[in-house]
Order: sequence, then structure tokens, then C-alpha cells
Amino acid sequence: MRSPQEHIHNNILAGHDPLKGLEPFTAFFDMEYKRGDTIVENYKRFPIFARNHPQAKFLMNTRDKENWLRSRVRHANGLYLRREMKRRDISSRDVISSWADDFDRHLEKVQTFFEAERDRLLIYNIERDNIQSVIDFVEPEFKLDSRHWLQVRKTDAVADKLGWDAPDEMVESSLRHVA
Repeated sequence: MRSPQEHIHNNILAGHDPLKGLEPFTAFFDMEYKRGDTIVENYKRFPIFARNHPQAKFLMNTRDKENWLRSRVRHANGLYLRREMKRRDISSRDVISSWADDFDRHLEKVQTFFEAERDRLLIYNIERDNIQSVIDFVEPEFKLDSRHWLQVRKTDAVADKLGWDAPDEMVESSLRHVA
């Protein structure tokens, strides 16, 4: 099977339920897929998911924008940023500025869309919110145990552990121009 994100994307393009053929799955995460020239950002298609699945709940992870940008820049030792620069033929500053704008725009679109159905959306700040809010949000459909939740793959911790030469000066310089 190709990537579930490609499968979802192709369903949307064909006018089908985005989750057609993925019925065994109960939840979808990290709704982005980038390989070579293939770019799929299914997280931006939330209105289509909401229309096709009127009982579905939506969990939007968020965090401080500067911390999110810093993490994206440092992801895979800067590879994610370099690929975006190459793909779009723009500077690191322009990529980061674009990401910052996209962050704000997406949050606004999600909040506006779910304004009349707030019980279907949980905006969860991964830096400060307690996992109990997620547990409460998904009940009674799912029974989750807070003892099984912990933070994993935090980019800065991974970068430090692996000794990546993170482009901190580029990050800080770019963030000063974005703010």
C-alpha cells in the first residue's frame, strides 16, 4: 500500500470519501507527506473530512509558533528546511516566513470552521496542556490511560543526542525577521 496520506489525497481528488479503503483505521495523525516532488498536506483538507464524517472529532496539536518554527528548521539536521528551499527555490528566511504565515492562517481557518461545532475540535498545546484534556475529549468512544502518554522524538532533544550541527544562527536570524 502506498502512503495512507497519498491514498487519502487521491480519494479527495477523485471526489470520494477521504477515508475510503482505510476503514480498519480509527485515527489519523501527521496528515502531511513529502517525498521528492510529491507534497500532500491533508491536514489542510479538514473541511472535507468534517463533511464526510459528521461524528468525527478533530485534535489540532499546536505550540508556541517560534518553537514550532525552530523545530521545523532543526528537523532531520536541517534537511526538511533545505528540501523546502530547493523545492521552492527560495531562501531559508523566505521558507521560514512562509511557514510562519501558514501557521497563523491554518489556526485561524480551523478555529473559524469549527466555531459552530466546538465540541468536535480540541486545540491541544503540546508544550503546556495536560494529556487529560485529550482523554476527556475522546471519551466515551476511546478509553485512554494517562500512564501510557509521554513525550517522544522532541527535535531539540534528538538533535542534542545525535550531535547534529543545528543551524541555530540561521534559525535565530530568520526568526528575528519573521517576528
